[in-house]
Amino acid sequence: MITFRDDIIHGLRVAIAHFDEMNARASAKLGYPIYEPVLAALMEALDRVQEYDRILGCIPKPCMAFINSGADEQYKKINSELTEAMDACFVEKDSEHEFEELCDVIIACVTRMSQMKKTQQEIQDKMWLVNQKNGRRGYL
Repeated sequence: MITFRDDIIHGLRVAIAHFDEMNARASAKLGYPIYEPVLAALMEALDRVQEYDRILGCIPKPCMAFINSGADEQYKKINSELTEAMDACFVEKDSEHEFEELCDVIIACVTRMSQMKKTQQEIQDKMWLVNQKNGRRGYL
């Protein structure tokens, strides 16, 4: 069974390969690599995802306390978690708390998608399509 983590790791590996290739082209054309910071950030992100997976076995799972609530309640929860993440970033300036709150945002979103009767595979497929779209737009 493919998990969210597998999808994230796969996406990071694809992005790393893409930027490695672009870096090689830039080096050949310009004489120096221009995507080193991007590659370093992607590799760090991949390491972090794999480390957290090893330590926590973390796969985003819906929050059962909110799975049966209505859309309005779920969007309030998503907004609340996002507000907490923004406060941690801009008010508290606490990156670890911000990181935790962003994970809560993800869980709140997964909860909403699950309540919409979307399967893990459907969510993964949609995330893949969004990544493809963002890649075409140059966001990855």
